[in-house]
Amino acid sequence: MARKHRTPFIFLAHHADDNAETILGNLFRGTGLAGLAGMAPRSETEDGLIKLRPLLALRRSDIDAFVTSAGVEFREDSSNTTPEHRRNRIRHELLPLLDDIFDRDVVPILGRVAQNARRDRDCLDELAREFARTDTLFQADGSLRLTSELVQADPAIQSRILLGLLVDVAGCADIGTHEIESAISMLQPGGPAKINLPAARHLRRKSKRLWVE
Repeated sequence: MARKHRTPFIFLAHHADDNAETILGNLFRGTGLAGLAGMAPRSETEDGLIKLRPLLALRRSDIDAFVTSAGVEFREDSSNTTPEHRRNRIRHELLPLLDDIFDRDVVPILGRVAQNARRDRDCLDELAREFARTDTLFQADGSLRLTSELVQADPAIQSRILLGLLVDVAGCADIGTHEIESAISMLQPGGPAKINLPAARHLRRKSKRLWVE
């Protein structure tokens, strides 16, 4: 639809309660800072579409109250109530239970967790980018130089640089914590010279370089 109307912008109606559900879902999949950051107010796809979420700080109850007072017609997705979807169980079972256990509304708390995680994630991402630029780690042939500085860097920096190699440079899909931890092990003396990646691809190490084949 954005292409049809010749605009790069897509406005989405995600709200604070949606974000809380997303964060909890990510948490129990073993996420890091990226998952704890939840949904971003603004994000851009690889093909240039800009997704905006202007309601992300608002509660669902506030939106419902406005819709009712303004007489706005709306359509409720029938799948929102079925327990077959994990998100619905988080919404209707887990969040009310957490409210009861902690004797408070946990959605704003999860919102603060997301803000802090987004802040720290952005800082670490920029530090990793600067680290890679300073040492000229990424090569024109798609390989990554294994400098002594990279080998001795904090794993938080190493993981981001390796993620950049696998996803941004090599275009690998379905890269998770297991693949990143395995890649980090290749940086250490005596580490493996080859690890398997999804889709029958491999990360190789030779002559102080890493590359995907």
